[in-house]
Amino acid sequence: MQFTPNPPNTTYTNVMEDYKAVESIVQAFSTIQIPQLRSEDMITPLELRKTILRQPKRKAPGKDEITNAMLTKLPKNFIQAITMLYNGILQTGHFPEAWKQGKVIVIPKSGKDKRLPSSYRPITLLSHVAKLFERLLLRRLVPHLPLRVEQFGFRGDHSTTLQLARVINHLASEHNNKRCTVGVFLDMEKAFDREGRSFYVSVECADSQPRLIQAGVPQGICLSPPLYAAYTDDIPNLHDHLRGGEKDVMLALYADDSAYFESSYHQIIQ
Repeated sequence: MQFTPNPPNTTYTNVMEDYKAVESIVQAFSTIQIPQLRSEDMITPLELRKTILRQPKRKAPGKDEITNAMLTKLPKNFIQAITMLYNGILQTGHFPEAWKQGKVIVIPKSGKDKRLPSSYRPITLLSHVAKLFERLLLRRLVPHLPLRVEQFGFRGDHSTTLQLARVINHLASEHNNKRCTVGVFLDMEKAFDREGRSFYVSVECADSQPRLIQAGVPQGICLSPPLYAAYTDDIPNLHDHLRGGEKDVMLALYADDSAYFESSYHQIIQ
């Protein structure tokens, strides 16, 4: 079963009410004073250097045209300067606006009419300097993300294989106990296309003016998947309401996909 967070028949009033509710929560958080950065959370030049060396060298750069190969050749004083910049961002909570903007290039799809915009595949290029910081931030952020134990996506030592093994084990156990199981599978349509970002389009040597759109998490950064998981962590609350009593419901999550399994001694499906 596939569903859309904001389906076409959703009224403008409903969307604006949801937007204002989220905006008020974000504004409330923005007034909270950022605590002093702990020494163990500070980024060190050595950590930065090691992270740079682990980045893929052939990835295309963003608007600043700085490549990962260039970053690997930075002298010691530049590494120290970037380290100070990154720690300043952690301390102030201010992420540079220029780093939030994506450069969108378009690649024609094979066998499609090139006169149609839908015949091109958009690829968003982001600053490697920004993505490097996000990689360092992710290490400090993950231990604090409130992900459900049933979520096997975006987490270390978890995988689709382990989640599948968990589901199969549950089904086999219920079958051995002579219980019938029915499953409902939910998939959020275009999940990463539902949050806001800024971008501009680059075609050959021509760049468009920047545009702000209200939907779309950048899919090329490491922070998007775990933050999306945290953002949607309350969606499976149906599971919490169904548990207990005569109902025995198992929840399995991977990224934006959800599956609910209910078992019973009665024949569920005739």
